[in-house]
Amino acid sequence: SKATVSVLNWSPLGWSGIRVIMLASFSLAACAAGAIPTSWAERERQGHLLYTNDTSFTSNWKALPSVGNGYVGTQITNPAEYVAGVFNFKAQKQSTRAMFPASTNIVMDGAAATAYALDMQLGTAMRLYDNGVLQRWYAHRVQKHLLLTEFETTGTAYTFTESPGQRPPHCSAATSDDPGTCYMEYVRAASSTPTMSVYTGTTDEEEYPGSGRISYAVVRTPIDRPAAVGSVLRFLSVRVTSLDSASYEADAIRMYKAAVRDEGLHATHTAAWTALASSGMFVEGDLDLAQSTNASFYAILSGLRADAAWSTSPGGLSTAGYWGNVFWDSDLWIYPNMVMFHRDLALAQMQYRADVQAGAAKNAQMQGWEGYQFPWQSAQTGQEVCYNTIYEYQEIHVSGDVAQALWQLYRSSHDARWLEDVAYPILYNISAFWASRVTRDADGGYSINNVMCPDEDANGVNNSAYTNAVAAQTLAWTEAAAAKLGKAVPAAWASVRKGLKIPFDAARQYHPEYDGYTSDVMVKQADVVLMGYPLMFPMPDSVAENDLNFYGTHTRNSVAMTWAIFTIGYQKIGKYEQAAAAFGKTVRHGNPSGPFHTWGEYEENSGCPNFITAAGGFLQSLWAGFGGVRLTDDALTITRPAPPSGGSTRFTLSQLHYAACRLTVDVAASEFHITVVSCDPQAAPLYAGAQQLAQGVAYRYQSDASVSITARPTPPSGCTDAAPGGAPWYLQAPSYTCTWFAEDATYCHRFGSGGYVGEGGLTAEEACCVCGGGVRGPQ
Repeated sequence: SKATVSVLNWSPLGWSGIRVIMLASFSLAACAAGAIPTSWAERERQGHLLYTNDTSFTSNWKALPSVGNGYVGTQITNPAEYVAGVFNFKAQKQSTRAMFPASTNIVMDGAAATAYALDMQLGTAMRLYDNGVLQRWYAHRVQKHLLLTEFETTGTAYTFTESPGQRPPHCSAATSDDPGTCYMEYVRAASSTPTMSVYTGTTDEEEYPGSGRISYAVVRTPIDRPAAVGSVLRFLSVRVTSLDSASYEADAIRMYKAAVRDEGLHATHTAAWTALASSGMFVEGDLDLAQSTNASFYAILSGLRADAAWSTSPGGLSTAGYWGNVFWDSDLWIYPNMVMFHRDLALAQMQYRADVQAGAAKNAQMQGWEGYQFPWQSAQTGQEVCYNTIYEYQEIHVSGDVAQALWQLYRSSHDARWLEDVAYPILYNISAFWASRVTRDADGGYSINNVMCPDEDANGVNNSAYTNAVAAQTLAWTEAAAAKLGKAVPAAWASVRKGLKIPFDAARQYHPEYDGYTSDVMVKQADVVLMGYPLMFPMPDSVAENDLNFYGTHTRNSVAMTWAIFTIGYQKIGKYEQAAAAFGKTVRHGNPSGPFHTWGEYEENSGCPNFITAAGGFLQSLWAGFGGVRLTDDALTITRPAPPSGGSTRFTLSQLHYAACRLTVDVAASEFHITVVSCDPQAAPLYAGAQQLAQGVAYRYQSDASVSITARPTPPSGCTDAAPGGAPWYLQAPSYTCTWFAEDATYCHRFGSGGYVGEGGLTAEEACCVCGGGVRGPQ
């Protein structure tokens, strides 16, 4: 059948109307005109889908749902899209995630939108028209360069318009006062054809001299030539940059041509998203909480992928919030959720920090310090790109936050090779930074002066409690890593660690935020309370409670992630009413808000849009707060887990990572079950106390129980340790017996041979069954 198509075609020269006649033969209607698909309502009840009939929300761009795959991201109907790792403008002007003109902001003319939906399990946003046509947006989870929108048509005549929205003109580097409003310039390439538009360009400025400008190619479906697959009309776009390939234009064209012929694009995309979404947390009995949980995971997962070693920004990949830069938000607020449920994505986030460590070294060197100083704002190079030098010079706790992130991943994975190759060099150099940054006091202790606290209202202060605590912990983690790897650190570091001043009011038994802090000063956001969690700085529960009580009345209702830390802290010490009250503050004041449960930085969804920092804090309040989950150097602990307050009846932590295994924790009001779901081949078995946990068996515990799970290698069958009298086999320490070697899978390799000979003249590899030695056969 013939169908008249009216279009608007965008080019660097402007917008021009085109009218063509196209052939189409479509017979399958998406759904009855104006009717909500029954599947939407059912999936909404399951917590997987959000939808609304009130289309006025589209006027508030902060409420728009996102689509992304960790490489490319956008908000539907927004005129901009973004590519991970592509930044524009020099650092002094504020290196900013480059804004590309949207390729999927396309509407059907002659029909009105009646509803919008976001399927968080399938990674797909949708718009329903009053003529029954269904439009979908998705960033393909498998084919990362591909972003598309498609229409399930009804067989009637149709008209498409590409809507530019409020697109500003391209602005040059010389005249830009706000690079966050500047779009990348497209030039139509000679390789374009009537069925394929190719645009190329290069970023305006390099971030630092020598870092290089980034070139790119975008290949997209012309607005007058949608690709037809049965009853579906597709508008596809592929983008490839010079960061990906030297032949970026040719590669983009090749990928586009392959995608156009692929009839199973949406099927492979939704299968990948379903697998991704199976790891996480699921709430029963409180639909609103279940939807907020799924929406928070979705917002974070949309901005990360395992094969793109880039971290994420406070506004995710679908916005230019905070210029698309990487802050401490990534390492402390967002990343811990990935360590627990998506280790491959956590590894990618840490690989980004590893890839830009040369920039961290330059930051320290420029200020006269040793080692690595990770920047307050990081982009392409890892050198500081913040336009305000007070953050560059003072908000240095971010280096400790990176160290904490590295150690947390090792605690979870027990991966000695990753520790040695990736984590340890960074830990060592962050420790070197702290050791050089301290000032020796007259009493022989150490101070860190002239800093900005996590509470950014407090700048130019001395001895920030959190900053000094994370510095001391960094030095301790580095010492522990060195011991595991058979390496050495400077002896002076132990003195610095032990001597660092942590402000403490002995009379009131709490930690003042910094030297000279007075109780009439209100705090902007979580600061001292971060010492209890996630830092787990040693202190009695009574002091932790005093910190929570004091700062609970001295913290403004401002930044959205703050109250999650109070929830976690109170839950840990058994103050459940206070934990519930703090949790209520986390999920009120308009956060998350709107039909798609989007987070804002401040109350009523104000501040940074798609604020996944708050989403990350909220998710931690669930598994670390109500779930009672902690990672220590020796174990994964689960303490008194309970369904979240507010009406939920069951709470599942699905596929938690620990060592080389995955576990599911199913929590009800009076009991919980732990099940080992899967383990890698040759993985060390998991134990709960003395009991080995078999795969596929649900182990039941009372709700007030505390369970410590460890990974221990299994000695070979029919082997007895050659250990007369329980003799030691590591240096001369009496506790380092064969049992000690069984506590960590790395010990045998690191300390079981060479110069480490124990009693009887045997190494552990010769004497201990767990290390491959011992005496075989009956004894």
